[in-house]
Amino acid sequence: MIPTLLKTKRLTLTPVQLSEATVLYNVWSNSTVTKYMNIAPFESLQQAKEMIAFFEESLLTEKAVRYAIYYQNNCIGSCGFNCFDWQAKETEIGYEILPTFWNLGLGTEIVALLCQTAFEKLGLETVFASIEKENTASKKLVKKCGFQLATEQHSTLEVYRKSHTN
Repeated sequence: MIPTLLKTKRLTLTPVQLSEATVLYNVWSNSTVTKYMNIAPFESLQQAKEMIAFFEESLLTEKAVRYAIYYQNNCIGSCGFNCFDWQAKETEIGYEILPTFWNLGLGTEIVALLCQTAFEKLGLETVFASIEKENTASKKLVKKCGFQLATEQHSTLEVYRKSHTN
């Protein structure tokens, strides 16, 4: 079963819900945040509502989960497991937070918590992250968390992997 509450000393993660549409719209419409994401900046609140509905359905069917990230009682972004391959025992992670909260070590906490959850609570063996080649901050982050470059998926993407054994 996919956990619906994850915590570190500074962060609380809960599955995204419709009541967070406005704040998540502010995240997903920020061109600095979405620069290296696989989405264009949102142009309407309705897009955020539709994205949240998609994530809610994905959680119900255990295909994926997206968590709202709370820091000091404020939603500052989202993260989660973009897809599960239960048979192969692997998952892909993704994360984004508002630029105001960059360089505070929160990304490291988020990725470490997602990996711990994947390995210890979900019984998965491999976590991977697909990262744009130009996104040096994200590449540095996953390497700090023990990920290793696995392959160049496309001309613009690199795939980093972390196994439960490393």
